[in-house]
Parts: sequence; C-alpha cells; structure tokens
Amino acid sequence: MKVAEILTNLKKRKKEEKIDLLLVHCDLFYELEFSSINMGLVYISTCLEEKGYRVEILSPPDIYRMSREQTRRWFRRKRPSIVGFYTVSDNYELVKDMAGDIKEWLAEASVIAGGPLAASMGDNMMRDFPFDMVITGEGEVALKIVADAIIKGKGDISNAPGVIFRKGNDVVHGKPTSPIEDLDSLPFPDRKYFKNQQVFQIVSGRGCPYKCAFCFQAGHGLKFRFRSAENVAREIKENLDSMPVVGFDFIDDAFIMEPKRCVEIAEQIEEYRKKTRRDFIFFCQGRANIIDKHPEIIPALYRAGLAKIQLGIESGDPDTLELYRKQITTDQVRRTVKHIRDTGHILVVGGFILGGPHENEKTFDNTLNLAIELIEEAPGIFESSAGFLGAYPGTAISTNPSRFGLKMEEVDFIKGLSLSDVQMSTDCFDKAGIRKLEGRFYDGVISAMRRNLHRIPRDLIKRHYQWVERYKIYSLWYLFFLGKLDTIKNYFKFLDSPRFKDLSHLPPDEIGFWRPMRVHEKRNYNTDGTLKLPGSIINKSIENETLKDPNEILVYELSSGKLTVREAVHRFCREKNITGNENEIFTNLFLPLYKRLDETYRVVFFR
Repeated sequence: MKVAEILTNLKKRKKEEKIDLLLVHCDLFYELEFSSINMGLVYISTCLEEKGYRVEILSPPDIYRMSREQTRRWFRRKRPSIVGFYTVSDNYELVKDMAGDIKEWLAEASVIAGGPLAASMGDNMMRDFPFDMVITGEGEVALKIVADAIIKGKGDISNAPGVIFRKGNDVVHGKPTSPIEDLDSLPFPDRKYFKNQQVFQIVSGRGCPYKCAFCFQAGHGLKFRFRSAENVAREIKENLDSMPVVGFDFIDDAFIMEPKRCVEIAEQIEEYRKKTRRDFIFFCQGRANIIDKHPEIIPALYRAGLAKIQLGIESGDPDTLELYRKQITTDQVRRTVKHIRDTGHILVVGGFILGGPHENEKTFDNTLNLAIELIEEAPGIFESSAGFLGAYPGTAISTNPSRFGLKMEEVDFIKGLSLSDVQMSTDCFDKAGIRKLEGRFYDGVISAMRRNLHRIPRDLIKRHYQWVERYKIYSLWYLFFLGKLDTIKNYFKFLDSPRFKDLSHLPPDEIGFWRPMRVHEKRNYNTDGTLKLPGSIINKSIENETLKDPNEILVYELSSGKLTVREAVHRFCREKNITGNENEIFTNLFLPLYKRLDETYRVVFFR
C-alpha cells in the first residue's frame, strides 16, 4: 500500500470518528443497573441524524466504563462541535464538572444545558462558567437551529425557541419556548438505542394536563400534547417486528389521559398480538380518577398485554391530596384497584409520598392504612412503594414550602445520593423522623403481604413466576416471599412443561397411569421418624408441615417420579404386607394425601 493511500485512509478514519454533536446524560452510579438511555436525548439524536448530522449519546453506563483519562481521549478523538447535557437537580454538579473538563479538552466546543432543570432555572444556569447556552424547551427544533448556526454557519441562534446564550458580556434570550404541536411529525426513535435490551420505551405524549404541587411537569410551562393512536401503535409494531424483545414501557404520564385514544392503541396492539402470535407484555402509568370514570380502559389494555401499571396515589389522607392538587380521592383509588383486580392478572404498583404537607402521625397512619387495605383487597395484585417528597425547582412546593407546612432543610440536593433523599421537615417530624417513616411504612406493608399470602389465587401465583421466567418482571410479592420458596417455584416450573399436570387436571380414570413426583428432593426426618415437608404457603403463613402417619410418609417417599400411581400403590401394599383391594388403599390414603400435597404445591404428575 502506498504512503499516499495510507494517509488518505487515516484522514478518512479520522473524519469518520469525528462527530457533530454529543448528547450526554451523566448521573451518579449507585443505581446503574436501573439506568436506561434517556428518551429525550434519543428523540433529539434521531431528529438531528435525519437532518444529516453525526450524533452520539453518552449514557451513565457508557461513562461508568471509562476512566477520566479514557474519557478525555474519547473526546479528543470524537471532537464534537456541540455537547448537550440533560440536566436535573440531582446531576447538576456532575454536569458542571464534566462540562468544565470538556471546555479544557476541547476549547472550541459549544457546551449546552437542557432538560427539566434548564426549563425552570435557565437564567441561573447561565451564570455558571461551563455553559455557552441553555435550551429551556424541547430540543428537537431548537438544537437543529443551533447546530445549523454553529456547524454550518447558517441562520441565527436567536431564532431557536427557548434558547438563552451569551452575546459578548450580555445574556440574550432567543424566541419564546414553542412546544412541538404535531408529535406525529417526529421520526420514531432510532432502534439502535434499544440494541441488546429486553424492552424498549415508548413516549406516547408530552406534558401533563394536571398541575400537581410536587411535580416538575407543572413548572416547565409546556402544554399537554399526545400522539395519535395509529402513530403510537405503528411504532410499537415496527419495533416488535424488528427486535427480539419481551416487552415495552410507556414511560410518559400522558398514555391514559385520553381514554378513547388509549383504547384504540390497545385494540391495535391486541390485533397485532393475535395476528402474529407474538408473546410480549407492557407497562404504563395510570391515574385513579381517569380509570374510575373510564373502566373500559383496563380490560382493553389487559387483552393487549398490560402486565404492570403504576398508580400515583401519593397519600391516604384526603386533606394532603387536596394540598397536592392531585384531583383524585381515596375512594377512586379503592374502586380502581378493585376493578384492576377483577379484570385479570395485572400488577398494580401504588406510589406513596412520605414527609408531605403537614405530615404528622395521623396523615402517616392514613397513608399506611390505605396501603394495607389495598393489599388486603387485592393480594398478589397490589403492592406499594414509598419515597420522600422532593422539592423540585419550579414546583409550587419548592417555591412556597411554608404554605404546605414544610420547612426546606436542603436546597441544593448535595447530601443525598439521589433525589429520593429527605429534603424537608414538618412541625411533627424532623429529617430523621421522616426517614424513619420509610421503615415503618415497609414494615407495615410487608407484614400485610405476609398475612395475605394464602389468599393469592393459584393461577396468580403461577403468573408471578411466569413474569420472572419470561419477562424478568420481579414483583415485591416475588422478591419478598414467592421467590424464596423453592417448593412453589419448582412446582410451577414443572407445570410450564406440557408433560406435567397438577392433580385437578388429571382425568380420574387415568390417574393410575401417571407418575407422582414431589417437587423438592431433600427430605428432613425428625428424631421421632416423622417427616418435615418443605416450606409452602399454608394457613396464612410460610411454614413447614410435618407428616406423622407412617403410611403417609411411605406414600410421600414412593412419590419420586419413578413409579406410576398404580405401581406406587402396589409397592406400598407389598412393603406393608397388605393384601386385599388396592383401590381402597388408593381412595382412602393416596388420593387424600395427594390432594393435600397438590394444594400446597408439593407434588406434580407426569407421563
């Protein structure tokens, strides 16, 4: 190869490595396993690449895999002209630090801040050195105008909606923020960003029509919009057709806000499922007042494959819900959970906030009691999560905490690893007291779950195991209890095979030809010769059961899968020196014991 050709190839390689824009989501690494690529950045990248720009995204897992020196070399190699950061209250210090590094490594690069924090604190962020500009609204249109001006020298940055930038010593505002009216006009997020993932994410709308006092959605000023049912369904079907995934998540608050559209999306997904026979599940956010008024949503979603729904309940105290401007009632929550329970096997995750307005023993008890009531109403279906109230910039609570009976203890999110740390106190609870509420809450709900384990229907228990085996959905019921019971886990794993059946599904005249097999091999004998059975769900608790009758112990021992029921009965009679009608032995001893063992998930049958 000639020298000129080698130099040409090197230049070509360098040109290929250089990118126009880099979009960065940096975060603390404490929950890296839960980090997924930021969909806002994916949308922006997809739109800009469609316009011919070379764009890459750095996510927390990417940054985790590089040392600071490796990161520096990576930036020097890629030499992006523009670096855009997704900012929230929790990552702002990290963003500023990395932005400062980039300015040192690539002085010519323009560093831009965007995201939820930029929407509420754009002017304040411009006072910090690393940022050349801030985009306070949606980035697809604004960043395209900025890129055209900086990279191509075309147009004017000031025409970008929501941009704040420096002009000499002055801070200049561009055009007012202008939300994208037609979300259907945006390209579908590039599927390369979901590569090697088990699920993909869907954003069916933007914004929220509600103005909850604690939510950043109420503070950024962008109006509520949603995509058409046909547009959303088409993206889902195209993704399912092209990726070996097990499901998808609707990650926006808007999905069920328009009930008619929601049902239309569900019907199209259901039709696709029937047509392709594809096995998949999905997750979405819900709202109690909407589901209570439009219960037809839930059956439609269930038929389409809904496996898990998140309900923002926030509090069991009516006065607190009023202060939150939540526009739901506890009765609506109760009816919604009952309706979901009666529809089918859909997990309901009820989210509660601790340390809220005027929090005291009474308001906390109301919240805990509602969570326990819903667990008892829907065992195996309803589970609770709880977090501390966050003072997100731009929200009504952070703007005027005293109006909500709250005192701000930490303004800048510095001391906590995450946004979930305690930031405020009330007259009745200091920060330490509010932290203790979390332990009290989970002690109460876990005890309620334990008390109600025996009430979970058999087919629902099976569904919990299937969620894990097929879709990697780990419910709290599974993590705290069901997943720790090898007996039940093995029982349903066997029944996943077409070769195995439980007792209730055996034709009565064929039972003798099936082989009984205990699902747990290890046998524990007491010193008196009695046999302790492996743990299962019995009589309101997880406990062991003891076989004391020597005849029952022998039947259990013979149920090893090596003999048919008929052969086991014959072997039993031979060992016990019993002569006579073996059918009588089967009817009076074997069958009653098998029914008990089957009811407690300890025996299966195969042929």
